[in-house]
Amino acid sequence: FAAERVAEVAADEAAVVAAAHCRYYVSVAEGAAPYLRGPDQGRWFGRLDTDQVNLRCAARYASGVPGGTEQVLRLAVAQDRYWLARPHGWEGVAPLVSALERPDARTDPVLFGRALTVAVLMSRVFNMASAQRYGEQAVELARRLDNNRLLIAALAVLSSTYYFAGRA
Repeated sequence: FAAERVAEVAADEAAVVAAAHCRYYVSVAEGAAPYLRGPDQGRWFGRLDTDQVNLRCAARYASGVPGGTEQVLRLAVAQDRYWLARPHGWEGVAPLVSALERPDARTDPVLFGRALTVAVLMSRVFNMASAQRYGEQAVELARRLDNNRLLIAALAVLSSTYYFAGRA
């Protein structure tokens, strides 16, 4: 309904509304992320279940506008636990993979590395070769940054990918 109403207004007004919508749902995803583990996770998973259409819409918007790469990466990183627990998590892969290929994806190297680890988790369901490539890239980046937290996450997803690929 809201998308239909936005389509009825001028393009510049629609762009402002879409940008505000995207910013809001990035904040929703990031606000939920810390609670996707622990005693309140059921409530927060429910909130994200309710907002999935809006979250996907925000990712599609961000993936289609200049400067939206960071928002796509932030959405993916914030929803990683959610995507692993829900059968429709794969729906976030396309905008994420597209964003990872953009030159500005590396602007924040730690965010880029975290997004690579999410891409590993989501890609290994459909494309093991891509998952391994993302994992190796994440490990290399973490080592270059000397970021132990990122390195641990990257090694964990890469090793599990190797295991599922029969390379363990």
